[in-house]
Amino acid sequence: MPSVASSDPAVRARPSPVPQRNRWLVAGGLGLLLLALTLLVFFFPWDSLRGPINRYVTEKTGRHFAITRQLDVHWGNPTRVTLDGVEMANPPWARDRYLLLAQRVEFTLRLWPLLSGRIVLPQVSLQQPVLGLQQMPDGRRSWALDLQQSGQHGWPTVGALVVDSGVVNYFSPGQQIDLHSELALVPEAAAQLPLTLSFKAQGQWHGAPLQVAGRSGGVLQFNADPSGPFPLELDARSGATRLQASGQVLQLSSLEGMAGRFELQGKSLSDIDRLLGTSWPDSPPYRLSGQLDKQGAVWNFSQLQAAFGRSTLQGALRLDRSKPLALLTGRLTLER
Repeated sequence: MPSVASSDPAVRARPSPVPQRNRWLVAGGLGLLLLALTLLVFFFPWDSLRGPINRYVTEKTGRHFAITRQLDVHWGNPTRVTLDGVEMANPPWARDRYLLLAQRVEFTLRLWPLLSGRIVLPQVSLQQPVLGLQQMPDGRRSWALDLQQSGQHGWPTVGALVVDSGVVNYFSPGQQIDLHSELALVPEAAAQLPLTLSFKAQGQWHGAPLQVAGRSGGVLQFNADPSGPFPLELDARSGATRLQASGQVLQLSSLEGMAGRFELQGKSLSDIDRLLGTSWPDSPPYRLSGQLDKQGAVWNFSQLQAAFGRSTLQGALRLDRSKPLALLTGRLTLER
């Protein structure tokens, strides 16, 4: 007997059910694909990319770059990348041959900002780095990595820096700055925690001789850290001028959140013109002490005690460097 077609439209439109076995096959296939991708990410031989990366960076920057020993990647949130042996040359016009030499560079990398073209490194660790930084009067900078020297493709955003020991050279002939700095971790037995990183620098600052020594926390925070500021001690000398300070700072890139005590002494206030970029009058030998804090471009000096020869002053000063010409205001009371 010939079959009779149903007159019910709902019956005619109903699709044939997918067999249960086929659904399990699809789910299993997707699971195996996800597992394969996971294994590929976690067990990929990342060191095999070392040669292509070296060539790519060298071509894009126009200067020699090499990961000399090993490249390793550990995926996570954030992802950790380790480069054993790093060489990054300076441009031919720079005094120092290398921008960076390091036994090891290890950094954490946030993946989501990469989608918008930003490189965010919450923490960078350097083992025995040597940095050669230079800036020329025409605006060229050795750390601007693009060929046009625009600086738009320069350093990524770094949250904190950890250094075991190293050397930093900074040369700016237009500003008459030539500094050689050394960093070293204080041995644990001798460290007065949390001051665990010692530093010293010497050379020329705006044409005046400068020597600096001090200690800080083991992690240098370039951007604000919600865990709080880190400690800092400083002893700087330029000729007969000496500055001693101790306190804390929240953000090294702008010295934001700096607060602490200081003591400044010298033969004449006019000697610090070059150091601070402000106009100071001639004075007899002086000694200043007080409290310092920085908010934005404004430096506040409070609880001031100032001795000039036989005269003593008390009060507060405010230095605003938000304009091309710094403005110093305040109120001092003379004590006889």
